[in-house]
Amino acid sequence: MRRWSEVVSGAAGIAAVFVLAMGAGAETCKLEMKKTDPSVRAGPDGTPIEVFFRYSQPQSFVIRLSADGGRVVPPAGEEKKPGFSEVVKTEPAAYAAEEPLRGVVKLGNQYFGFVLDSVVAKEDAEAESADKPAAKPAAEPEKDAAPNTETKQGDAAKAAAAAAIRQLARLRDPAGDASSRGGVRSTALAGAGGARVPTYNRLYFDSNHNGDLTDETAIEAQSAHSAAVGYASSNFPAVDVALDFDGTKVDYSFRMYVTIRRTANVTLATGGLTAAAYREGEIAIDGKKRRVVLVDGNSNGRFDDAPTFAGVSYRTFGDMVYLIDPETKIGYGNPYDPTTNHFQHPVGKWLSLSGGLFDLTVSPAGDTLSIAPSTAPAGTVSNPNAGYRALVRGPEGALKITGDASGNAAVPVGAWQLASYTIDRTDDAPAEEPQTNPICKPARRARPAVRIAMPAARLLAPPPIPYTIASGRVTSDYKAVTVAAGKTVALPFGPPYEPVVTAVLRKGKEGEPLAAIGLTLLGAGGDRCTGLSLRGERPEKPTFVITTEDGKEVASGNFEYG
Repeated sequence: MRRWSEVVSGAAGIAAVFVLAMGAGAETCKLEMKKTDPSVRAGPDGTPIEVFFRYSQPQSFVIRLSADGGRVVPPAGEEKKPGFSEVVKTEPAAYAAEEPLRGVVKLGNQYFGFVLDSVVAKEDAEAESADKPAAKPAAEPEKDAAPNTETKQGDAAKAAAAAAIRQLARLRDPAGDASSRGGVRSTALAGAGGARVPTYNRLYFDSNHNGDLTDETAIEAQSAHSAAVGYASSNFPAVDVALDFDGTKVDYSFRMYVTIRRTANVTLATGGLTAAAYREGEIAIDGKKRRVVLVDGNSNGRFDDAPTFAGVSYRTFGDMVYLIDPETKIGYGNPYDPTTNHFQHPVGKWLSLSGGLFDLTVSPAGDTLSIAPSTAPAGTVSNPNAGYRALVRGPEGALKITGDASGNAAVPVGAWQLASYTIDRTDDAPAEEPQTNPICKPARRARPAVRIAMPAARLLAPPPIPYTIASGRVTSDYKAVTVAAGKTVALPFGPPYEPVVTAVLRKGKEGEPLAAIGLTLLGAGGDRCTGLSLRGERPEKPTFVITTEDGKEVASGNFEYG
């Protein structure tokens, strides 16, 4: 996953503060469905927060072509879906593709069938025909003359070369590609073994859920292209569909994409659909209205899914709730990590806001949301890095917590495992460069010795917002903490970080010995630092020096990020 570090519009390094005094009753709001707007993008003043609402994990599919008759390969851990023939009973009489792709997705509580077809544009069909040399009548050889195999082989080679040149010319000539002018062109390039790779640029989707694709309007790809031999991809515009939640029809929207990759052994179609709609409303907290947004984070049509985990990683990415104070300036954020901002929380049983614990209730359709002070027994976790934001997970879901001035946060009783965190020290960062890095301990010495220098940040240019941030994730060695009612327990993570060097010996191309050296920053709980920003810039690359046991220098250099 790429690092997401845009700055939201009107940003400033000011922490969001929610003052919650809701009393004993719950606050409930109605949320309306809105479509995401792909035209909203980052500008000179930053990234509008609406961009965050477009970020969802896709509901993906994988289909193996040809070798085993278009068999659908379900992603690991996915619940079993009904077969295509169980969902779709009537199809168009014929498809343009020799091998249309058939699949099933689940939206809300219903299963929908779809077919991806490959419609070759006229110019591609003509080009494909041009690639094939015209058949010529065979000349009758002279009697008793030996066949001229050299001439026949030369003609075949020339024809093949001419076809390759025409194919290359079509690739290199952007004026001949409608997609470069904003249109759609179905381009199919030769894959392994010379077979052409289809571009699936037409979608039939059973949007009315009646099992009949013949009454659906075919959806043409918004963009389709082939960037390399054996590769093709298509992206489709938003598709509107009505979902049924216990007899109530709810509007929803998604976008679909598909990519074809061919190797010598198999052709795979990988694709998915991503949410193209979110829920929005307002809720009164302490008599003050706040903007509420629900995002379908796993693109399944529901808005009440909590994230699930496998080990230290996500098994499924859950839905997100945004609580936005209109008077608070909003800064750095990553839509896939709620600890990187003040306004984003995973959907779950609880919310932790301004040191208090609250019950969260979201309807499956996402049309209603309620927040109420929680009566669940709770304790406190503590960390010396005041103002941290951390994502913790337990048997009943995930919870984002924010430390108060003392580094304390309320958490329900039970066993809780740290998942990720962000520590913002922007307000504490000195104006001038410190002589030493304030967040790192000296490196461990090894034999042969490796000396590590962790430099302070050097600003190449004044950044828009000089954030000083450290973020990290746990490793498999991290131990869960048990929270007891009315008690405080330490939740260790974060700086001061300890640089740990690892070295792996291997052989080079000529058999010479090589050492691959890696540097990891480990936090107080054995957590791994995944991101650093000192006054808006990455720290300079750490340097290393390798010496023998008697102190003789044998090598030196810089570590690289990534």
